[in-house]
Amino acid sequence: MQSDEEISTLVNNEKHLQAEVQRLRAHLLTSEESFTQEILELDQKVQQLEHALQLSELAKTVTSTEQVEQAKAAAARQLEEQIAGLEVVLGNKTSELANAQTAVANLQEVLDQLQAEHQHQLNQATESAASAVAKIREELKLVQQREQPLRVPVNKLQFIDNYIIGNNSDAGA
Repeated sequence: MQSDEEISTLVNNEKHLQAEVQRLRAHLLTSEESFTQEILELDQKVQQLEHALQLSELAKTVTSTEQVEQAKAAAARQLEEQIAGLEVVLGNKTSELANAQTAVANLQEVLDQLQAEHQHQLNQATESAASAVAKIREELKLVQQREQPLRVPVNKLQFIDNYIIGNNSDAGA
């Protein structure tokens, strides 16, 4: 009976752990998708800013007035600063994505270990229960073998007792 309770507890623990891992996996996948989307958007913005910078630099070479060149240079510096900032954000998001992927891999490894441990415990409990059942069957067989020789004398005693009781009731009548 205790083995059944242990098995039930182990099964319930495994179900709980699997549900928790699934929840964490779903959360990490959602985070990963979000980071990937942000990275794509940042990459697109970097490309747009680089294109704007190229256009600015091209316009700078075409125009010869100093005011226009100064304004364009300031815009180019500003664009370069924005690009640098976006590249930092992109690097951070890439790092976060790598961390999330590592966390998923670690969780999968823990889940695999827990499942292997659970299977090992379940196998041990099954073997223990099978051994106990075999022992009980062997003991039952021994008891039945010991009881068999006693049945014949008991049957004879019951026959004699019934005979005596039958004769006594006839004598009293």
